Amino acid sequence: MNDNMRSDHKKKRRRIWPWILFAVLFIPLTILIWKNWTLVNYQLRDYPFFGREFEMIDPSKEIMHIKIGEYVADIPSNYFYRKYVMRGVWWRAPSELLGGDVINLEVTWPELMPWSTETDKVFREPGRAQIISVSIRKIRNEEWPFHYFKNYRQYLELMPDSNEAPSLLHFIDTSTERSKDVFLEYDEPRYGMKKYVCSSRNGGVLYPSCKLRNSVYKENYVISYSFSRKHLSQWREIDLRLKQMFDSFLVAESN
Repeated sequence: MNDNMRSDHKKKRRRIWPWILFAVLFIPLTILIWKNWTLVNYQLRDYPFFGREFEMIDPSKEIMHIKIGEYVADIPSNYFYRKYVMRGVWWRAPSELLGGDVINLEVTWPELMPWSTETDKVFREPGRAQIISVSIRKIRNEEWPFHYFKNYRQYLELMPDSNEAPSLLHFIDTSTERSKDVFLEYDEPRYGMKKYVCSSRNGGVLYPSCKLRNSVYKENYVISYSFSRKHLSQWREIDLRLKQMFDSFLVAESN
């Protein structure tokens, strides 16, 4: 009888131990995840090092000094919303001049305003219809648009004129199974011409958007950007004002 009781007791202990081990591992892990999630969602805070207190950060006053080739710019940190999303927090801008290959920014349209507590809702809206993502870099593809017309013009089907994109030629790109709309300035290759590739309105895309690559800026640079397709009719104004925005970031010695 005693042997049976001892055997049952051992079995109960064996059943309890996995739960004890689970609790020992799960509870600290849950606390760690919760603390990190709190940090990620705590806006306008600098990520703390061990032993440091939280530090309030106003990203509009943190100026990033950036150089791409001869283009030298001072840009407030709150234009770098994508970086904020990746890091989860705003940061102190380094004092030294930073070199790089590309600058990626996000702004509202038509105001061209960066993230702020006032524009936060616009940046977080589903589809982000009022946000433009834009980048600048040195020219790489000097064969555009000649290479494109040589190899892909045969897949473009010209469509009737549309008020959606005044002065642009509307094509359907049939080179892939999921066709896209392509809008070109000309039906022949010309240096500096613009090409907008847009998700099809008939393709089941919930938030149709358009992308432009390689719009020439200051001869040696190009800007690329994406925006909601509903703004396509403003393509000239979008391109002009984005370039003016990059002009506004220039420091005196790079003008």
